[in-house]
Amino acid sequence: MNRENIWTNSDGLYVGFGTRAVETNSASAVNSNFGNLKSAILKVSGADLAATAGATELANSVILPAGCEIHRVRIVVDSAFTGANALLDVGAYSTADAAVDVDGFCDAITVATLVAGYSADFVTTGGAGFDGDLIKTILAQDTKVAATLGDANAFSAGAATVVIDYSTPAN
Repeated sequence: MNRENIWTNSDGLYVGFGTRAVETNSASAVNSNFGNLKSAILKVSGADLAATAGATELANSVILPAGCEIHRVRIVVDSAFTGANALLDVGAYSTADAAVDVDGFCDAITVATLVAGYSADFVTTGGAGFDGDLIKTILAQDTKVAATLGDANAFSAGAATVVIDYSTPAN
């Protein structure tokens, strides 16, 4: 039996049997840790970013709920990014894809920094490669988190994981 026959169960999960190819377009997830503490996980692919200034990979975004407080942002490079002078931003967008703060999580991280094994953990505002405008803030609206090409120079490869730790208001 092949995996071409899949369906969505009552929990909203895809169900299927057999083998299948890796899906490159499922780049984000939201995981519950415990209580009201959560982590949003965004997979960033350098090859998915187009060669135009401000190109944004909104298809691979993750949505943070209105009213959540951002506690920490972490980035880990899984495979080295390539591309002459390319810059990576990770920012916030409305659910209608309008820019809110295009570098609110990570700002202008250079291709020279994005080597395999690089990791950074930001718990306060400011710092190299981190804009910080959104850390220690409460989001006023549902917010998409997406990767953006910081300039007109494209990446040709690379993969990273961005983790945003946040909490939702207690019930």
